[in-house]
Amino acid sequence: MIMDASQRTALPVLTSILTTESSSTCSTSTPTEKSCTAKLIANTGNILGECILYDDRKNCIIWTDIYGKTFNSLCLDTLAIHTYPLHKQLCAFGLLSDNDESRQGSYLCAWEDGFQLYDIVNNAPISNMSAGECVTPLGQPTRLNDGRCDRTGKRFVCGGFYGDVKGNAMKVFQCEYNGTNKQLSHCELDGVEMPDLEVTNSTCFSPDGQIMYFTNSPKQVIYAYRYDPANGKCSEKKEVWKACVGVPDGSCVDADGFIWNAVWRDGYGPGM
Repeated sequence: MIMDASQRTALPVLTSILTTESSSTCSTSTPTEKSCTAKLIANTGNILGECILYDDRKNCIIWTDIYGKTFNSLCLDTLAIHTYPLHKQLCAFGLLSDNDESRQGSYLCAWEDGFQLYDIVNNAPISNMSAGECVTPLGQPTRLNDGRCDRTGKRFVCGGFYGDVKGNAMKVFQCEYNGTNKQLSHCELDGVEMPDLEVTNSTCFSPDGQIMYFTNSPKQVIYAYRYDPANGKCSEKKEVWKACVGVPDGSCVDADGFIWNAVWRDGYGPGM
């Protein structure tokens, strides 16, 4: 398995906070029984902080600052932050299941231009770049963007950012590791029909692994796809939530199947 953190405990069947019925109207509902309050725990000053994950082996929060070219770790025991400089933009990453004591700084990295197993702490590659088609045929400023491991731990799903190039459409890829030849490979994710894809975000999976959530952020809609864990294919695209104000950015699904979404520019986006 490439990544872990997906099968640490048995998770219940999906009970999503979002309806799976298609809707063309934006959501204006407000929770009446449950609410949460955000609390600042670290003023990082990142340029573009993304891919926030929890590493239970270290009890720390880890994330990337894409444009700042850093990998960051926040220890929840001490609130100390460790920052590691990178040689290029790290857009997303996944934990490794075989990360022993000697390689606890190693991750599956979705760089700006492709996928690679990399030891971030020691600044050393573990594998060659993934074999497959060019993920950014136009070069910079296009790049990979949001990505997440599926619940099997076998595939890393990641899409791109169109670089503000008008008319440019990106793809969604799935990256896998071949243990026999110790090589990563990637291909276009089957079943994601989105010819106008500009900014991939909200990639996450239901607890049972059979639904993949996904958004093309400028469209202000989060979609759900039926996802086959056996072969990594998608089907039955449905619109599950539409934002009135702001843009759906990163998402995660908790153990009860509830989706948590960061809405970028909520209340501050002129014309949205």
